[in-house]
Amino acid sequence: MAYEVLKHRFSSLSALTLAKSYQAENRPDSAEAYCRKALQGTDIYHHRTAYGILKEIALSQGKQEDAHRYARCYREVSDSISRMTRTEATVRINHEAEKLDLLSHMKRLRHILALALIILVAGMIYMGRNIHIFHKKQRLNKELTLEENSQVTLSEKQQSLEERLEAFQQSAIYLHFCRVTQSRELSEEHWRQLVNALNKVYPTFISKLYSLNPKLTELELRTCCLIKIGISTNRISALIAHSPSAVNSILTRLYHKMTGEKTNMSVAREFLKRLE
Repeated sequence: MAYEVLKHRFSSLSALTLAKSYQAENRPDSAEAYCRKALQGTDIYHHRTAYGILKEIALSQGKQEDAHRYARCYREVSDSISRMTRTEATVRINHEAEKLDLLSHMKRLRHILALALIILVAGMIYMGRNIHIFHKKQRLNKELTLEENSQVTLSEKQQSLEERLEAFQQSAIYLHFCRVTQSRELSEEHWRQLVNALNKVYPTFISKLYSLNPKLTELELRTCCLIKIGISTNRISALIAHSPSAVNSILTRLYHKMTGEKTNMSVAREFLKRLE
């Protein structure tokens, strides 16, 4: 078969196969000839095998000088193969190292991108919140400015307010809230009358509360009304059946809902007193 291959197309592997076959048949001349054909190829591994066969043939024929020469060629080719193997191993190791470096770089890059995305989202949330607060303040300031620029002069408004306050402070509902000391002394009708009376004194007070906080609860509304008529924190605590600290929490939490800012009790009270 190897001979047929060589007739049509040269193959160093086929030449080596025939060389080994002739060597086994004790036909050294034919084996040597095919070894030399194998050396005409480019496969370095076949060269090493061919030199090995030639060395064995030379030794069997007592040709020591040729045997030494073939042995030297065998070692040189073997050394070349070893260097090639080491080079390939080095290239493979370097390739793996580069691959690991690339993976590490990609991992760091993903971490950086994830961190940048988190910062971007946090920044957008922060900016959105500030824009919302800004627009809310702008709306409030616009409303206050429009109120200040109304056709009614400040002195006229103040005089009108004082007259309404005087009438309110002489009303039965105001005097009732000044006398009572416990929440059970107040009915739903009393609270309704207080809200109606405040609407007459401060026509826009209640509506502004709902404008600034559409989800205003009944408890928050009652607390705001009591603040507006000048009731102290301790008395408010008794009239709504909550502790003084709870009253403080209600007011500061309500202020935050209305303005988007956190503050203390005194600022929240002053804000409600000034709101008209």
